[in-house]
Amino acid sequence: MHIVDAQSPLRLEWTDRLDDPSPLPATGLFTSSYRPGEMLTGQVADSMVRAINRIATGPVTGKPLALAIQTGDNSDNSQANEVRWNINILNGGSVRVDSGNLNKWEGVADSTPATYDTAYWHPHGNPAGKPVDRPRAEYGFPVVPGLLDAARRPFTAEGLDIPWYSVFGNHDGLVQGNFPTSTLQAQPARAGRAQDHLAAARREPGSGSSTT
Repeated sequence: MHIVDAQSPLRLEWTDRLDDPSPLPATGLFTSSYRPGEMLTGQVADSMVRAINRIATGPVTGKPLALAIQTGDNSDNSQANEVRWNINILNGGSVRVDSGNLNKWEGVADSTPATYDTAYWHPHGNPAGKPVDRPRAEYGFPVVPGLLDAARRPFTAEGLDIPWYSVFGNHDGLVQGNFPTSTLQAQPARAGRAQDHLAAARREPGSGSSTT
């Protein structure tokens, strides 16, 4: 289902353009780093659950569905909150697909002039003096005032009427389904160690540096 925390600071939307059509060869590694409708994955998943409940029987035998198996990629970015939202949607009950500041949308889809980027869909429209974004201009995405607020509101998930089981997918264990979490932890750790070494050198007599 790929339940997405589209406001997470761990999102890598900016890399999506690296695989846009260009004279340079594309790697294919970044093509799914951004999807314009990511803020609605919780609601879409709930709609899928409701559809399964309505179907209720198998198309060949006509027998009632006995169980559902989720075949992995239940989360999108290997985040605990995404997994929790997925469980709540399948079990039923109140779900709020929101993180960070609960009073406003925080992500690339907002229409803040200072951070506006035409590479992303801005459902509330482009700020005054800014060009229309590419998803609207090239692919017909609409302006939907209030969508980002509606996407963050709690909703009541119906939950599956049958037992469900889940397996592990690459997005459940890897950042964006591609990178171990240690990849992102390594660079800050190295930077921290370098700062420690520099501070130690400054404290050593005769190091040529001093602190005040």
